[in-house]
Order: sequence, then C-alpha cells, then structure tokens
Amino acid sequence: MTDILLLQPPVSFTNPLANSGRENYPIGLAYVTAVLKSKGFSVRTINNSDAAFSIKDLLDLIGSEKVKIVGFSTLLATIPATVRMARAIKERFGDKVHTILGNSYASIDPGVVERYPFFDVAIIGEAEDMISGHVQKVLAGEKIHGTVRAQAPDNLDSLPYPAYESVENTFFVKGSLMPIIGTRGCPFQCGYCARQALSKKVRSRSAANIVGEMKSRLQMTRNFYFQDDSATINRDHVISLCREIMREGLKVHFEMTTRLDLLDDEMVIALKRAGCQR
Repeated sequence: MTDILLLQPPVSFTNPLANSGRENYPIGLAYVTAVLKSKGFSVRTINNSDAAFSIKDLLDLIGSEKVKIVGFSTLLATIPATVRMARAIKERFGDKVHTILGNSYASIDPGVVERYPFFDVAIIGEAEDMISGHVQKVLAGEKIHGTVRAQAPDNLDSLPYPAYESVENTFFVKGSLMPIIGTRGCPFQCGYCARQALSKKVRSRSAANIVGEMKSRLQMTRNFYFQDDSATINRDHVISLCREIMREGLKVHFEMTTRLDLLDDEMVIALKRAGCQR
C-alpha cells in the first residue's frame, strides 16, 4: 500500500512531441519525497514528464496500491494535463483520494481550486515544512479543501537532500548536469518570472551543506546546475561556497543563472576557480 503518489505531469498525454524527456529531474518533487520519507510515510514518486504512464495506467496504479493522496507538481505548461488527470481521479475514486496541486502554478493562480474542484487543495509556496502535517491530517480522515499558504522554510540546511534515487522513470545520463539549489527566494519583481509568487525572502544553505550534497552525487556526476532564482544574490555566500569547494579539493563543474548586476570581478574569478563554466 502506498500512502502518497507524487507526480510530475506531462504537457500532454496525447502528443509526445510536446513533452520533455526522462532526463528532466523534478527537484521539487525530490525534496518533498525526501521530507515525507524521513517522516515514515509510504511514498511513490513518478516523473511522468514524458507521459510514459497514461491516465489509465495511473488510475490503475492508484487503485491497486490503495493510494490515499495524489500530489501534482505543476507548471503553467502542464496545467491542462494535470486537470485531466485530477478529473479522472475524482471521477473514479471520488473523495477516497485527496488531490494536491503544488509548484509554481498553484502560486500564480490562487483561484484554481474554485475553478477546478478536482483539486482538493492548492499549496502556495514552498511545501517542505507543512506537507508532513497536512498528509498526517488527511490520512487521519480530516477533510481539507481550499488554498493553503505554506511558510517557506528558513533553515535550508535542515532539509534532507533531494531523493532523486526515489524518482521513477527518470533516466540520468552519467556525467550530465544534475540540478542543485543553494539559495531560495528573490526580491526582484521581473514580470516574466513566477518566483515572486512563491517567496521573495532570500535564504541560503551553508557552503558545507551544499558541498556535502555534491560529494554525495559524485558516483553519478561531477557536473551540476544551480537552479537558484538568482544564484549570486548573496555575495558572501557565493565566495564562501567557492572557498569550500576548493578547500575540499572537489573537481566539479557547474553552471548557474543570475543577473549581471549581481556579479563583480572577484566573484567571477572565484567562481571560475571553483569550477563554474558559465
């Protein structure tokens, strides 16, 4: 029996050309999976971004494993397929299965539960600190419906490393870029970005914690991509991270995304020496 099924939906269940491949690592789901497993819940996590599992496949899985909760990690491009899946779940199982909508779409569209009642709950923000309590209430029989605002975790070092090894249907090419997050939050108000709907509060992991995660992945890869919203927003953090990588003698390569006005010569030199390629 599986308590919780976590899904990364595809863009389309019917058009394979619209979907991404299995090499797409869903870091958000991997974090939530790690948190729930650390609390003793039975979790199954599937990266279905390539639609390898049809709606029927997933419904059969939910029925055979007696899943009580299904969580979706949904972006703007994947909301149509997510709605189809949630509707199918409710049509077959009704209130026996609790459905949760998460990731950035829930945060940019707070009225989604009223418009699509196939979702019992939409979680706004970063879910790690509240998801275990929510799951416990649902499994105990409590009926919860509506939009829930999650408090973003302050201490990122307290979170377990993302449980990539638990994400099914993900094919990792040895040596390719593995996503990692060092800093969360962004104070800027770029109109094209959904991040401001999640959290503007900037929080950074310690350099030792980040390097510890890198070291734990070395059998799979030495190449990383920092999925931070603005990776160099905390200058002291970046310099500290570079020094820790060099102090540990890690031979890694990494990429990151940031703003030009958040860089300076000393930082760029330190990043280059630590292994940043672009």
